[in-house]
Amino acid sequence: ETNTNNTQASPRSLPPTARFCSMALFLSLVLALAIPATLCLGDEEKQHFKCVATNPQAEVQLDKFRWLHIPKAGTSFSIVLFHRACPSLPEDAVPETHSGKGVAIIDFERKYQLGACAGKHFAKPRAGHKPIHLLPGAHSNVQFVGMFRDPRARMWSAYHNNLHTVGMPSKIVWHLHKNKPSPREYAAWPGIAGCQTRMLIGRPCNQIYELTESDIQLAISRLHTLFAFVGLTDEWNDSICLFYTMFGGKMTPHAFTNVRKTADVSHGYTHKSFKDAFTPEDDPADWRIYEEAKTIFRENQRRFGMPRPIQVDNN
Repeated sequence: ETNTNNTQASPRSLPPTARFCSMALFLSLVLALAIPATLCLGDEEKQHFKCVATNPQAEVQLDKFRWLHIPKAGTSFSIVLFHRACPSLPEDAVPETHSGKGVAIIDFERKYQLGACAGKHFAKPRAGHKPIHLLPGAHSNVQFVGMFRDPRARMWSAYHNNLHTVGMPSKIVWHLHKNKPSPREYAAWPGIAGCQTRMLIGRPCNQIYELTESDIQLAISRLHTLFAFVGLTDEWNDSICLFYTMFGGKMTPHAFTNVRKTADVSHGYTHKSFKDAFTPEDDPADWRIYEEAKTIFRENQRRFGMPRPIQVDNN
């Protein structure tokens, strides 16, 4: 609305928060008072400030790492990993989002010529959704990092991203799309449930393969023995904060940025709806993996003195 009086707003006409911030800035400049900066910051900036303020000297080494990139579990983690591997990257450098085509990580590497610096610390494959390879010596000098997600939320996001699949035979994918399944029918489709478990044991996310109890136990074992860092997509900001607290490094302004929102490529997607669509019984294997990932995450929060949010475990 246009101000037809064409007069400047007086300090008394400003909102209380704006008046306080203006006064705080004035006093801090004139009197050098230690007025809490977070009172005038947005939510993302507050999280950034909190991480920096509570980030002790890194206690864990992370020299060579590989990202287990589970589909629909947090492509934005690449921002943190590339900046760790290549500290000379411009602070505002992030992969570009192409609507409906994901994030062009390969183009990002080429744009900033990251092959040499990334290769020294950030092991290939850096793009795509490759499982842990079952090759002799494949894990000898590489530590894995990864984000794990509530399987209900992961399937809900995949369902709304054009029935997203990785590693499913094309003929079966064609039948899946032809059937136009409901969310529950999608969850029951062969190869959809168990994605995170499969990738931990070396199989593609949506391979048509029925998981066994031995497979689940192997996946749980690998979470404990192969991973230097286990984060939770559902607690993104705290996961990023924990990563920097554990391993150190300079936090970039975009460390908490989501560059791959399902809502940007889907109609009708609402994150909070997944609990109405699915239950843990729709993906029992991945639910056990997620519960184990949460246990590891909580243990590291306690170990490194990270504050735990209240009521985050309500299922």
